[in-house]
Amino acid sequence: LKAIAENDLPAVVVSNFHDFIRLKETENMFLVADLFLKSSLVRAESRADHQREDYPDRSDRQWLKWIIHNKNLGSMCRFQEFPWGKFKCRLPEIVAGGGMAA
Repeated sequence: LKAIAENDLPAVVVSNFHDFIRLKETENMFLVADLFLKSSLVRAESRADHQREDYPDRSDRQWLKWIIHNKNLGSMCRFQEFPWGKFKCRLPEIVAGGGMAA
């Protein structure tokens, strides 16, 4: 992905506005894929469709968080607790105070 994003996409020449928009959409898809892969490597657990052989178990206590990437962090990332109060959803026991096992 990195080689295509760095070498091939900048070499693309567009001839009209429609192609320009398609190119920008494609660049954004590569950016999202890169961030998704980086986050997957950081998340040391298995959850839903994110399954890791080296971390087969789910850990709400440690990983019920968002992984934040931005340009100011460079290659690093930060973690943010999930803002349960902003969403109407059933809270996991760990958040509701039930003490779910890690």
